[in-house]
Amino acid sequence: MPNGPAGGDVYRPVCSRALAERHRDGRGVQWATLPVVRFNVKDDLQAAHLAARGASAEVVHEVPASEAFAQAVLAGLGWGMLPEQQATPADLARHDLVVLPGRPVRVALQWQVWHLGSPRLDRLTETVVEVARRRLAQAAG
Repeated sequence: MPNGPAGGDVYRPVCSRALAERHRDGRGVQWATLPVVRFNVKDDLQAAHLAARGASAEVVHEVPASEAFAQAVLAGLGWGMLPEQQATPADLARHDLVVLPGRPVRVALQWQVWHLGSPRLDRLTETVVEVARRRLAQAAG
């Protein structure tokens, strides 16, 4: 099994409380003016979330590293879709983050590796996929 599904994770739209307050009016969040953080040009989670609200982003910041992406959202650079494992209730409270309106999105995770015909690499792949599925199922459950 060189490549294949490794489970999935749930992503939620979050931002700093201060940023949400600056981009709110009596009707709620002003999506068009709320800056966005996206991973890279292929990351369409935020754009799909905005499109569902009839909006698009005026300001988009690209942060193509997972931990740096989360840190950018935590720092108030913009809002972004964070996986549940980076936006637990404790994280939200500790970093003064808020969950923005909208449905969470389940994203399938894939394990990709060069197929080299290596028994060690095959065992590693099997282990990674098994552990990922188990941990993600525990986190969701």
